[in-house]
Amino acid sequence: MAFGFSPQYAQDYQLEGLDREHFLAIAIEAIDRLELKLSKVSSSGILVYTKMSAYSWAEEITLTFGIDKVTVRSQCAGNQLFDWGKNKRNVQNLILEIKHVRRILKEEKLQSKLQALSQLETLHEELPLIAPTSSAKDKISHFFSIFRITEGYRVTPILVNLNLVVFVIMLFAGVSCFQPSVDELVRWGANYREFTLAGQGWRLLTACFLHAGIFHLIFNLYALIYIGLLLEPHLGTVRFLIAYLLAGIGGSLASLWWNDYMVAVGASGAIFGMYGVFLALLLSKTLDKNIQRAFLTSTLVFVIYMVLNAFKKETNIDNAAHFGGFLTGLVFGFAIIPSLKRPKNQVLNASILLVLIVFLLTTSVFIIRSIPNNIARYNHFLKRFGVIEKAALKVYRLPKESSDLTVYNEVNNHGLPKWHRMLSLVRDQYKYELPTQLLRRNQILERYCQGRIKSFELIQKALLHPDEDYNYELNYYKQYIMSQLEQMQAMNLK
Repeated sequence: MAFGFSPQYAQDYQLEGLDREHFLAIAIEAIDRLELKLSKVSSSGILVYTKMSAYSWAEEITLTFGIDKVTVRSQCAGNQLFDWGKNKRNVQNLILEIKHVRRILKEEKLQSKLQALSQLETLHEELPLIAPTSSAKDKISHFFSIFRITEGYRVTPILVNLNLVVFVIMLFAGVSCFQPSVDELVRWGANYREFTLAGQGWRLLTACFLHAGIFHLIFNLYALIYIGLLLEPHLGTVRFLIAYLLAGIGGSLASLWWNDYMVAVGASGAIFGMYGVFLALLLSKTLDKNIQRAFLTSTLVFVIYMVLNAFKKETNIDNAAHFGGFLTGLVFGFAIIPSLKRPKNQVLNASILLVLIVFLLTTSVFIIRSIPNNIARYNHFLKRFGVIEKAALKVYRLPKESSDLTVYNEVNNHGLPKWHRMLSLVRDQYKYELPTQLLRRNQILERYCQGRIKSFELIQKALLHPDEDYNYELNYYKQYIMSQLEQMQAMNLK
């Protein structure tokens, strides 16, 4: 079983005096017998794909000439980390079939194959036998090569390293490795509606480089490396970088619009966006048809998984950012197709990228201005509530030797009016579109104020009618008030 980005297996076949043309003829016959899909043939070798099945998203098989040998390599084309032995079986089966054909192929049929080969225009050309996606993957020869900048793999390692550096700096600053607190993430630049809408729009981007723990980071970096190896060779450095940043901002905007009270972090919005770009290239048939067939299935499986995952009720998954990033990437992918087909037209390339950047920035401003910052407004109300509450509870801070008249005047002239005022302020909040969490808090505050009002009215009656016993009712409302306070504490709201 092979492991890697993507998993692959290679084995050499010794030519033993067989020239290239004769080997190509024999190999093509073996490929036909195994019902593999022939993609390219040249003096460099052969490129074929396996059939797609329930157990395979299609593997890419290359036969590359060396000195007195041919290297047969099978590599997963889809989004896989383990191959479960498929690549080894592909290579061994093909080599066995080549040996078998070499033994049994009759001279007449061999000459017919050689005649057909001689008519191929590509036979004497040094064609690249593998797609840019696979050639980029081949540069990951060991673990540390993931972080190294090479030709066709520039932006991806920079983004990977940047995410790692930010995480390490946060660790040295005292942030938890496994479960950073909400406050810590907000301080470091998380996307949080209250602050983002309050003029801190830069959080739309900084949130894409923060992660809620080491496992969150690892999963995202794996996905980033994989899609980077697939996509960056096709897009080039500039397009890939712009696509990533725009998808990240698009994901953050969607999260900002959809989530009321979520503190959003992570590169997943941008990564989903890159899958959106890749899907656009696949659907538009911009890539080789065999490459398209191999990758389209795995990418669609990924998209279906994303859609199904959106219906789960796991509050820790920011599905809005995933969808927003994916749709941004999908639009970006379709928009740049004309420039990919005309790569030398610099004016066209720059114009398309400029239009996309301006459009997203304009959309960002519009969305930010259209979303009411009810969280900030409510937090401002809570500060006001706290000041009035402190004044309303002054009766409990009176000296013990205070007369009944003093206590009565404090309750009647200050305490009760202030609690009625706070109850009115709390009820005023319902006219705003409050997030679910704030709505629950407001309901608790309303019951809290009602409990205080009942308690103060009982104190007032007890002072006016000292002969009557109000202790039972007072104890009841004391417990009622404590219950509301405990609920707020349980919600981390007090």
